[in-house]
Amino acid sequence: MKAKLLFVVVLICQFGFSQENNNQPATINKPKTTYYKFDFGIPLISNPNYGNENPITGEEEPWLTPDGIILRTGMGKDFSKWLGIGINIGFDWKESECMVKTPIFGSVRVSPLAGKECRLNLEAGYGRCLTLSGANLAGYFRKVSLGFDLSYEKDMIGIYFELCDYGFSKYYPDHVGNVSVGLSYTLH
Repeated sequence: MKAKLLFVVVLICQFGFSQENNNQPATINKPKTTYYKFDFGIPLISNPNYGNENPITGEEEPWLTPDGIILRTGMGKDFSKWLGIGINIGFDWKESECMVKTPIFGSVRVSPLAGKECRLNLEAGYGRCLTLSGANLAGYFRKVSLGFDLSYEKDMIGIYFELCDYGFSKYYPDHVGNVSVGLSYTLH
């Protein structure tokens, strides 16, 4: 009797799981959450000749002058359209210090909507920085940037202002930093 009851239960279970589904599974188009970012910036330094007349052009000297080039790239993950994290690497050349620095840092980005296709971009980064010059210096790297990103289809083009702090200096006992302005391009 137990064998017949077990046979009936197994037979009923077979009918329950033997259904065939001919429908294709629905595919949900999830937005890509990985982004790639490229930054180009120019560090600015105060001009010691501010207000004086330039002997070549005859114009008054500007308050700020360029002091090198910043090139960085990175990739990250978007949790939503306004929050993301990433990892970055770059080259920061400052002419006044005669140094090329390579920051490697993680970043957190907050991008609330500021208009129909414009986002306010606030990014903070922290990591390590090494030099490529003969000084063999190393230290921490901190940065904060504020900018605006405009949507171009799925990609973002933006302008930003950045404050950087390096944990070392070649000529001074304190650490150095810079203020820079730049352009960013983000691929989604």
